[in-house]
Amino acid sequence: MLHEANHVIMQNALGRPGTSFVNEGLASAVMSERYGPIGRTFLYGWTFRNRSQVPRLADLIDDAKWSSSSDMGYKTSASFLAFLLDRDGPERLRQLYYARSADFAARLLEIYGRSVESLEQEWLAFVSGRGASSARVR
Repeated sequence: MLHEANHVIMQNALGRPGTSFVNEGLASAVMSERYGPIGRTFLYGWTFRNRSQVPRLADLIDDAKWSSSSDMGYKTSASFLAFLLDRDGPERLRQLYYARSADFAARLLEIYGRSVESLEQEWLAFVSGRGASSARVR
């Protein structure tokens, strides 16, 4: 329910995002751990535990390849977007919010100064460091 409420809040405040990746991922990435079990700690631990099955970001940012029934896609995009929020704050992510699939990789490079692949490797290294400790807790 929180995920769906976040859609309403985000779209009323910012409008419709440019990709399903951002639309679905951000609604979960901003969930507060104060009110439920799904939040950044869960997402980073989940990514660490499922790293071998996590889809490539280059595929997920492409709306033609996005699957609305893919739990992996939702959690992967949420974990990556939470990482960008944690690392670089909301202003940069807001600049990416409206980017369409065809422009997404170029906008990532322009805004963050890194390619999709480079950011993906940084995110996976980050969750590997954080995930190992949260995997022991769960």
